[in-house]
Amino acid sequence: MRAAEALPAQLHGLRMNAIYSSPYRRAVQTIEPLARHRRMAIAQVPELRERALGAIGDASFMDAVAATWNDFDLIHPGGESNRVAQERVVGLVGELARRHASQTIVLATHGNLLALLLNAFDPSIDFTFWRGLTLPDVFELRLLSPSEGVVRRVITEVV
Repeated sequence: MRAAEALPAQLHGLRMNAIYSSPYRRAVQTIEPLARHRRMAIAQVPELRERALGAIGDASFMDAVAATWNDFDLIHPGGESNRVAQERVVGLVGELARRHASQTIVLATHGNLLALLLNAFDPSIDFTFWRGLTLPDVFELRLLSPSEGVVRRVITEVV
């Protein structure tokens, strides 16, 4: 919560035109201090929800996630593959980019979905990258075209 409260100061120079969030409580709570400080509404969209891992049986959580990064089409029972989750979030980003052409939007989501989104624009982003995310973590995705973008970490130090 302390790191979330620090976001307004850390992002003070960033122009923002809209804020979108996963409907999951943790994502909303993380972005609320920034929205409150900017006096902006948070639009909750289901496409920003975390990727459903599904039933992993006897595997450890890390092993189950690693397996999905090794095989983007792998679906644990009742879960969602990395490919399907990535297509979901990339589709949303494309829609929002059209809706907010030439504007800056903020997305609050979850680690795995964030890594999958960024991987669509930078294939070097992988399981190891996901494991290194901080909470919260902030990245800029500058879209050059619907399928091309530049990824940059905005905050390198968590409060």
